[in-house]
Amino acid sequence: MTAHDPAVRITSNLLCLWAFCGKPACRRAQACKRDANDCLARYSPLVPEEARCGALAVACAGRYGISDDEMRTDAGAELAALAAWIARVHAAAGNGQAA
Repeated sequence: MTAHDPAVRITSNLLCLWAFCGKPACRRAQACKRDANDCLARYSPLVPEEARCGALAVACAGRYGISDDEMRTDAGAELAALAAWIARVHAAAGNGQAA
């Protein structure tokens, strides 16, 4: 991924890295509003490995045209871990999006 690759920002947002960010604009928007490369490098190690693998599966599926069904078959546990991570972050942020 290059410095301006939109996949970096999408991955940062998918992993909810805004929740760790010290920038108020990112936390308010619940999305990366600054340097997504920096946030991904700095905060992604704080995300559980299986959730990071789920985000990678989503990114690869989009980049290589893998269908949703194939992605669920090949990375079902990782996608479930990513969904659980997202739910925990949203619940902690207090916006009631937890399942």
